[in-house]
Amino acid sequence: MTNFLTRAAPDSPWQLGVRTGLSFYVDGRASRIGIAGTPTPPLSRCMAPAANALPVRGGYTISS
Repeated sequence: MTNFLTRAAPDSPWQLGVRTGLSFYVDGRASRIGIAGTPTPPLSRCMAPAANALPVRGGYTISS
């Protein structure tokens, strides 16, 4: 999925208002995330990367 980033941690490298691509693979043992977003070239809809990175911290909720 892609959407516009509206909130981020103060030290985050992500820019607010830029379309960001997110993908999730949720598994109780080996969950993964994928995130991408740059101002140039802008991402189109449905351009999220493969979920291949391990989360650094947990406790997040994914909702539609």
